[in-house]
Order: sequence, then C-alpha cells, then structure tokens
Amino acid sequence: FLKHTQCFSKPEVYDFNRCVDKGSIILNYLANNASIADLIPSLCCGFFDIIDCLERKGNEHCLHKTGPETGAYVANTANMLVREIIDLSCGQRKSLEECKRVESERLSLFANLTTPFEKIEPQQLGFFYPLIKIARKLDS
Repeated sequence: FLKHTQCFSKPEVYDFNRCVDKGSIILNYLANNASIADLIPSLCCGFFDIIDCLERKGNEHCLHKTGPETGAYVANTANMLVREIIDLSCGQRKSLEECKRVESERLSLFANLTTPFEKIEPQQLGFFYPLIKIARKLDS
C-alpha cells in the first residue's frame, strides 16, 4: 500500500479523482434515466468502465514512479468494493471487454457523458447518493 501511495500526489491524484467523478456522473445518469430492466447491465458496465479508468491512469502516472503494479493495485482495490455486486448480478457482463461486446451502445453513452476527460468537474454528491437512488429504484 505505502509503495503505491507515492504516486498519489498532485497533479496525478487529480486524474484518479476524475475517474471517481466520472463514475459519479455515470451513476447519477443511471439513477435518473435508466429503466429497471437496463439498470443492472448499465451499472455493471459502468463499474467496469470506472475500474478501467483507474487502472489506465495508474499505469499512465505511476509506471515510472512506483512500477507497473500500481495501476493494477488501484483497479483491484476498486474492484474489491464492487466484486460482490458484480458476481451476483452482472451475468454475462463480467469484464469491460464483455461489456464492449454486449453493451457497446451503453459504453458509448458513458463516454459521451464524460468527454473530454480533462473537463470532468468535481462531483458534489459522490457515489453514494446515486447508488441509494438506484437501490430505491430497484426496490420499488
């Protein structure tokens, strides 16, 4: 853990924060716009998109500071947080590659919501507010 934290300094940390903000934008969009039938597949692919963003930014910013393991470490840490949901709910959508194959339109929508990456604004509500809205929607 401590080895990888060397990489989380300014300005690199801003891109990691943008990945999280990107996730908040996607989750908020899903909470407000996805139908019940589309919610789980969208949520699964959204999680994979966020995890991929964290790994790419880890590789991009940390390769020369902490080595090639940091991108995977960050992605695996994020993956652990949502692994149970993915294992129980995602069906054939168990990776970003499978989402690209099965849900390419959905991923294009996510990309359009969060492009350009450098212009993603900090999100005030974070992940939990839209996740609670999604849970309520699924529970209704």
